[in-house]
Amino acid sequence: LQEPIWNQAASLFGMINLSNPEKSWRIPANHVRFFCDAQNLYIGFTSLLPAGTNIKIGPAPSDGEKEVWGSESFELYFVNQKDHYRFAGSFAGGSTESKNKDVNYNPVWTYRTSNKMQVDDSVYWQGEIRIPWQSIGFAAPPKDGVKFNFCRTWHLNDELIISALSRPGYGYDDYEAYTLLFPVEEAPGLQVTAKNDPTYGNLEQKITAYSRSPFNARFQITLENSQGMITPEIAFRKDLQLAPGANVAFSLNIPLTASNLDSLVFTLSDSEGKNIYQQQVLPVRISSDYLSVLPLFGQEKVLVQYRKNQAEAKFGKGLQAKLVLVSPDNADLYSLAANLESTEIPFAKDNPAGMYRVELRSADDSKILSASSFPFTGFGEWSRLQFDNRIIPPFTPLEISGDASRKTVAMWGRNYVLAEDSLFPVQMMSREQQLLTCPVALRINGKAIPATAKTSWGTSEKHRFEYTSNATSQEWKIKNRAWIEYDGVSFYQVEVEALQNLGTIELAFTLPRTIAKYLHAAAGPWGNKITDTVKNGKRSLRYYPVLFLGDEEKGFCFFTESRHSWPEKGTHVMAVQANNSAAELTVSLAPSLETGETFTFEFGLLGTPIKKLPENYPLNIMGGYSELNRPGKTPTSYTSFTKWMDGQTHGDCLANLPPENNPLLNLYQKEITRLKQYGTKPFPYAMKMSIPDEYPEVAAFLQEWKVVPLQPYPYTKNGQRYGVHTLCPTTAACEFYVWNTQQLLKQAKFGGLYFDYGTTTECNNNLHGCYGRTAILATREHLRRIALALFDSGANDYVIVMHNTDHIQVPALTFVTHLFNGEHIRQASSSLLHDGKDILDTYPLAMFACELNSLPFGITNSGYMPADVLSPKYGGGKEKPELYVLRMTRAMLAGMLVHNSMPAMNRCHHGIFDKVVRIYDAFGVPKAKFFGYYNPENPAVVIEGDEVYASTYRHANGKEMLAVVAHLGNTRIDQTVKIRFRPEKLGMSPFVKATEQIDADDPEYQDLYTLRKQNGVPNYRAPLDYQPGGAKIIDFKDGILTLELKAHTFALIKLE
Repeated sequence: LQEPIWNQAASLFGMINLSNPEKSWRIPANHVRFFCDAQNLYIGFTSLLPAGTNIKIGPAPSDGEKEVWGSESFELYFVNQKDHYRFAGSFAGGSTESKNKDVNYNPVWTYRTSNKMQVDDSVYWQGEIRIPWQSIGFAAPPKDGVKFNFCRTWHLNDELIISALSRPGYGYDDYEAYTLLFPVEEAPGLQVTAKNDPTYGNLEQKITAYSRSPFNARFQITLENSQGMITPEIAFRKDLQLAPGANVAFSLNIPLTASNLDSLVFTLSDSEGKNIYQQQVLPVRISSDYLSVLPLFGQEKVLVQYRKNQAEAKFGKGLQAKLVLVSPDNADLYSLAANLESTEIPFAKDNPAGMYRVELRSADDSKILSASSFPFTGFGEWSRLQFDNRIIPPFTPLEISGDASRKTVAMWGRNYVLAEDSLFPVQMMSREQQLLTCPVALRINGKAIPATAKTSWGTSEKHRFEYTSNATSQEWKIKNRAWIEYDGVSFYQVEVEALQNLGTIELAFTLPRTIAKYLHAAAGPWGNKITDTVKNGKRSLRYYPVLFLGDEEKGFCFFTESRHSWPEKGTHVMAVQANNSAAELTVSLAPSLETGETFTFEFGLLGTPIKKLPENYPLNIMGGYSELNRPGKTPTSYTSFTKWMDGQTHGDCLANLPPENNPLLNLYQKEITRLKQYGTKPFPYAMKMSIPDEYPEVAAFLQEWKVVPLQPYPYTKNGQRYGVHTLCPTTAACEFYVWNTQQLLKQAKFGGLYFDYGTTTECNNNLHGCYGRTAILATREHLRRIALALFDSGANDYVIVMHNTDHIQVPALTFVTHLFNGEHIRQASSSLLHDGKDILDTYPLAMFACELNSLPFGITNSGYMPADVLSPKYGGGKEKPELYVLRMTRAMLAGMLVHNSMPAMNRCHHGIFDKVVRIYDAFGVPKAKFFGYYNPENPAVVIEGDEVYASTYRHANGKEMLAVVAHLGNTRIDQTVKIRFRPEKLGMSPFVKATEQIDADDPEYQDLYTLRKQNGVPNYRAPLDYQPGGAKIIDFKDGILTLELKAHTFALIKLE
């Protein structure tokens, strides 16, 4: 953007913070410029990201066309008379585009980007965009203009900023709020090259003007009120005589004193003000507050910001003043001279509850110059909760064996082997298979440190085993403190001291290639993940707090909560390198370390699956309408939601607002009774670690409890605006949430709880010690406490459903029973399911074998498949509604059943689930042994068929088998399939009979229509209309099954 041509561009006067318009002027330094010619529109932008920002770089060009949500990014929207267009790009240079939300639109356009660290460690990011007019529907520059919006999403450590050119109160794609852009060849233009924050009454700007031809222009700034409460006042006016091709620079410094001012209007026009060439309205709020207070009750202090310069400007230079903490009964508790702009005032935890204030007083107490109040609720019963360390079923106690030189720590299904001379595990085992080909390695200067550590075995209890180890050489000194707990989570806190100059430092984990088949890496927020097949070669990865490598039934998980302490600040700090025999995960920690330097890092390891799946698995199905469960039979809907009360808000979930006589509590109690009669385990809707500021405690403790930079979820109740805030589980908010949950469970005996917003995201709230922390361990502890609360309420076989969206952050989720995985499948805003497509047209095998599979994690994975009928503009309405839902559900079932997993029933076809449950129940699938298509012991082998997979269940009696056969290819093929069955591999007798079950005659099916009508269930919520999927047995002879199988369907074959 240093090219001279950019001097001719026109810029925005500022971006608008859509979440908090009054803070628009506090957006970090940025610059957005526009320029055009006969063929193209050009946009150049710069952003100065503050020092220390943990930049979410997003997809790179090499990643292909991927969405930029969740990353430092821009979005650019255009609307013409019939179409709307979106162009977007990430910090890393990746890009995407769409037309009318169709992501398959691939126009010509160019995005280039670069970034550079500045001397103060801030990062200067610039981007250049070229969009041909033809790519937004114009054969030539549009004389009547085009509506557009330029947007920037800022993922700062302490704040998420949603900024745009459009008006406050509107989103990025709200077209009615867009601005008109006119390509005029001879228009003059202004660029703002520097500006301040005018919040405290003074506006400073540096501006340059340019024109291609001689031009007399006028620039003015008008002070206004958006409600018309003041007469517009011209605060600045400058006439400009612009010579062709020359830049004119000028500065302004003006006071903003108008009462009720809330808008600044910037206008560039001709000298008479008739023709406007640039105009923008920016919100502003002029503050007269000389104090701001930030109570940190947990730390027993109040932070005070004293704007000394502003106070002296008002009350005189050399103002003598003091700060005084005043109690609710107007007693002075503490005072000090107001000499510093930032100071702390002590605040005792045992202070009585009430409204406190900090006053700025004249030194002689004769006058209160300013005051700021804050509420204190006290530390209630919630702050005194105690939690024991009992073993929560189905987990089992740790078993420790071995001698002083070698220890084996065993938990359900897994063993971790420790050696006295090693810092970290030398082996991890799951399902009696080794997860590592060699010990976990710490490499310095490219070499693994030798096994010379000295280990002290520490506390050994049923729930936890601890040890410490130290290693020393002439070059370095290393200390490690470690623990392992009964769910398999292990954690290592390491300190490295350089005794000499050191080169690179990295961790390395090497797995057998047979196990490292799939990769799942998750960083938060949703969409910020990878699920893929591991391929031979090296794959470089950016920082992911959770990274899983595994096969269809087990795996290895690395996790870390923060990279804040790592000296390595590069982008790609992780890599997976695979060959035919092994796959190695490396994590780069430091590029070098100088003599005397020390750094610490933490990481965790976890073998999976973490626990035994329930006795009724996979029939512990989530969701659906319980009213259609067949009386006296195994329920189709095993666990499901209670009803949502009319008028209920997201803040009402715990049924104690107000504390007394909450109507939701009465509904919950009735719903529990009603749903249990259908054989369903009921749970209410709640939001994980999210509580509204309608609770006085949340309002009081918010600044030190909240996750930064997440925005609150707003709602209105009785005319009052509130926000549901995501609170960090590392804080006392965890105890407050659990205490309120305990109160709910005392009065409403739920069988479980459902948590929305289940992804653990990064927190940068430095006030409670989070610096780029993904609070994996604290989330795990929060959920352990929730499990204890359920257990103590009588829900021994409890359910905790986590709406994890698309992140399997398994170390955080060990006490969860169900994952509700998949809301990233957006039917309207994504073309994934448009125009007749189903999920198998897009999803690769890795999604079903890994991310949507229960077996490798040991958690029931309830895939979420929104199958609602699409609107006609997305290809909907061409099929009967219930049959459309059937087709979409059938495709999802095909992908999951072959992996011994089951989708959630929500928004799916009830009837086909009912069939599957009755078939599985009649065969005894929960007690049968599963053999996946990938298992060498599986007696079923597909000998003819493209992308067809066959898995089997061996009946507990050893005489029968149920085969699940599915087509999972992205290419649709109706085909004749042949499968050879060799039951002798399992010691079974040859099969002589094969029958297809799912489309067999089913007279009982009609009972569902009666149940649906009797219980008043809407047809669209529990679709029943059914047509066969097209699976048909042609022949079964000599152990070979010949089967007709339609694309994206499945068959259930019983063999006797």
